[in-house]
Amino acid sequence: MKNSNHPSVIQSQQWIYESLIKLMKEKSFDSISIGEITKLADLDRTTFYRNFDSKEDILNVGISNIKNKYIDALNNSQSLKMNYVSYVFFNICYEEIDLLKLLHNHGLSSLLLEQFNDILPQLHNSVKNKFHYQINDEYMIFALYYNTGGFLNILMKWIEGGCSETVDELASSFIEISKFNISE
Repeated sequence: MKNSNHPSVIQSQQWIYESLIKLMKEKSFDSISIGEITKLADLDRTTFYRNFDSKEDILNVGISNIKNKYIDALNNSQSLKMNYVSYVFFNICYEEIDLLKLLHNHGLSSLLLEQFNDILPQLHNSVKNKFHYQINDEYMIFALYYNTGGFLNILMKWIEGGCSETVDELASSFIEISKFNISE
């Protein structure tokens, strides 16, 4: 997704995103064409290619929304503990469950992981002084990827199970699993 603050660009990107989401509710992601997306958005193909590199790239509009909510929540917190970090993550995912279910059902959950992995180092640097425990810099990137993989796998299992657990239960499960992993 090409970044721009111009209102017409943002609006075009949103229309294309909404069109893809609507089509994904009706048919498989692989069978959706760029032409179908732009036709439904009432835009031409040139507008698509000015704004996006691929169909997968369109989904970054929604994924960026999730990512930005998470970044804002962490940046606006005074202190970060894993129970808060996990609760915030799962709460935002609950708010965005329709998109996450679509991604999962179309085999595109990895896009979420890629986006989060991409921002982890800079996000951590902006909030690392808020954590009560500081991990050795040598292991930090591994810890970030480990936690994100855990969050996303719990999220995908939750979706597969029909989303019956509460956000509190998901966050608690992450904390309990973390304790299990360090027990001897």
